[in-house]
Amino acid sequence: MKLVFYFPWPEVSGGPFYLTRIANAIAETKEYDVYYVDYKGGLANTLLKNKDIEVLIYDNEGKKYTIFKDEPIVLVMVIYWAHMVPIMHPDSKVVFLNWHNCCIPVLKGDWHCTTRFVNKFLELVRDTSSVFFLDKTHLLAQNTDTIKFKEEYVPITIPERDKTVNQEIVKEKERNIAVLGRLVLDKIFAVTDLVDNIIASRDNVKTNIYVIGEGDCQDMLFNKKLPSYIKLIKCKTMDIEKIIDLFCKKVDILFAMGTSVLDGASVKLPSVIIPNDTVPFSCNKYSYLYESEGYALGWGPDQIDELDIETHTVAEILDDIYVKGKKKEIGDKCYEYYVENHTSNLEMFRDAIAASTMTRQKYVDFNRRTFNGKLFLWTTRYIYEKFRGGIIYEIKLFGFPIYTYAMTSHVNKNIFIFGLPFIRIVQYGGSKSFHFLPAVWAFTGLKKLIGKLKK
Repeated sequence: MKLVFYFPWPEVSGGPFYLTRIANAIAETKEYDVYYVDYKGGLANTLLKNKDIEVLIYDNEGKKYTIFKDEPIVLVMVIYWAHMVPIMHPDSKVVFLNWHNCCIPVLKGDWHCTTRFVNKFLELVRDTSSVFFLDKTHLLAQNTDTIKFKEEYVPITIPERDKTVNQEIVKEKERNIAVLGRLVLDKIFAVTDLVDNIIASRDNVKTNIYVIGEGDCQDMLFNKKLPSYIKLIKCKTMDIEKIIDLFCKKVDILFAMGTSVLDGASVKLPSVIIPNDTVPFSCNKYSYLYESEGYALGWGPDQIDELDIETHTVAEILDDIYVKGKKKEIGDKCYEYYVENHTSNLEMFRDAIAASTMTRQKYVDFNRRTFNGKLFLWTTRYIYEKFRGGIIYEIKLFGFPIYTYAMTSHVNKNIFIFGLPFIRIVQYGGSKSFHFLPAVWAFTGLKKLIGKLKK
């Protein structure tokens, strides 16, 4: 049977690393014919090591993707793309994965659906056991007051390294810290809050913070005003080999989330999980990797109590490493946790595939029988706006358009009265003609009717 990983993604992120590692591992077993959907020249092409894996090019931007219509397959895809399940054989199995606390809010926005509709969909997902989670925080984020999911985890894994860090302090009377991750909306506030907490220590100890990664929100970090003893060192995006080399030679502590925190633990670097959110927050509560629960590698500030994990302030962590001399002890504990929990997930992936009873047909039936009023209104508005064209001038009364002058093509301009088309102005070169649209449509309709009667 064919197993397809459906995740076309245009930029460097943890997602392709996670999925391609599973794809490589399952391909080695020969249990499935493995395929991976990505853009031409996408990141997956460089990460898929098994020669038997075929990359299917994704070039249907904005359209329904069609794949293997003539035979049932197993499709693995992120749940926030549930509104764009490909067209395929009705008996094909669908397995969703949730790897972010914002998966369902994103799905709700992109599907243009009401809370009622998305809850109905989540009930279908629960009843068909068709979702697995990377860790407990994602499960907690997807649970609602009345819809609870079973703990089906397929945690992040990374390969073991053949290097270890210098387990002595890099330099006396100096702190050397690394932050690893993309500086984008769902991560930037975790980093700015961390820096604020370091600043709040006010101990005047020279502190170098190696910022490994970049993104469209990086100015929020690099434009911060810092005390003279704190220095942000821009490292931009780096190959993992260079990152590991930096860890081994220049860093005492790593603050990160997701795959990134494992990269530190894999070389026995004290690795600290940082809380994250998509809005600014203040949370001076951090945990070492080995203190995590349910494979969690990141969480929102509001999930810490629910996870019931031990936390420390930044000052306490700095004290552990630089005053109590625990760099080796904590680094070893992080490494042991990583080896035990994040080096193999193949059997858990098999279980998740076997558990799902969701098919493409069940998904289609759900969409047919479940009315999504918000999507209907959005679609109606989208069609109308395409028909109306670009607005040149508009007069509104209490927010409702009473007069609209819009361009529908390079030669046609329409005048709308109360949102309804009234007059069309057609201009070719220097000539211009005016058409009363209700009369034009009435004449066209009458002409067609007469033509049919004559037949």
